[in-house]
Amino acid sequence: MNSKIIHKLIFGFMAVTLAVGLIAYLALTSSQQMLKEQIGDSSKALAIRTMAEIDVKIHDHIETMRTISLMPFLSESIAQSNHAFEQRSDAEVYIDKKDSQWTTREDDSIQAFKDELVDAPASDHLREIMKYFKSDYGYPVFVELFATNKFGANVAQSGLTSDYKQSDESWWQEAKTNGLYISDVSYDKSTESYSISIGTRIMNTDHGFLGIIKVVLNIEDAIRQVERTESLAKFNSMSVSLIDQGGHIIYAPGSRILEDRYPPHKMA
Repeated sequence: MNSKIIHKLIFGFMAVTLAVGLIAYLALTSSQQMLKEQIGDSSKALAIRTMAEIDVKIHDHIETMRTISLMPFLSESIAQSNHAFEQRSDAEVYIDKKDSQWTTREDDSIQAFKDELVDAPASDHLREIMKYFKSDYGYPVFVELFATNKFGANVAQSGLTSDYKQSDESWWQEAKTNGLYISDVSYDKSTESYSISIGTRIMNTDHGFLGIIKVVLNIEDAIRQVERTESLAKFNSMSVSLIDQGGHIIYAPGSRILEDRYPPHKMA
């Protein structure tokens, strides 16, 4: 075999090798890009699905609140409270005085007033509802549940709230005006926990606007949904974190953050 033929054979072999290598490189690059796109699409779909399921859960709780607000034990108690305050010429002054005593004084008279509200039959019913959901879900779904009359004064409450008058609170005003208030995840002073607060307007065909019912939802509900979604992830390396609107991490894999452990931190 002469040198020209050898050179041709070597060149041909190198060309084939180069072509195969180029095809392999292009295939690998294409596969990597496709994989990236698949992971990106899967992550996006997973995030959308998770938020949709959390949203459905929250709306289920809103409907539960509206159902509770129409129960006779609560609507009748609120109507009676409204009637009693309507008979007073100093209703606003009275509420402001009680609210001031509620937050600044610890004498027998105000303590008796607080106990009367917390121990009222309507308050007992609210606690029974909370116990039912805790038993059904296996953890406390509602960490606080209370209702006010149309003047913003507490009528029934599952526990001791941080104040008596609610009408000066932005959440109360928004719920009254728009019919619904939903907070971002935040720290609730009354329950000393991070949670989602929801307020809904209570309406009655006979009396019109009755008051507001507010529930403080345990963020455990959202965290468990994130964990369930993460377990269904297509890629093992994929993880799901829950972040509030301010960029603070609420939940991250391997760290079940109920942020009373340490202050919230913001993602860079």
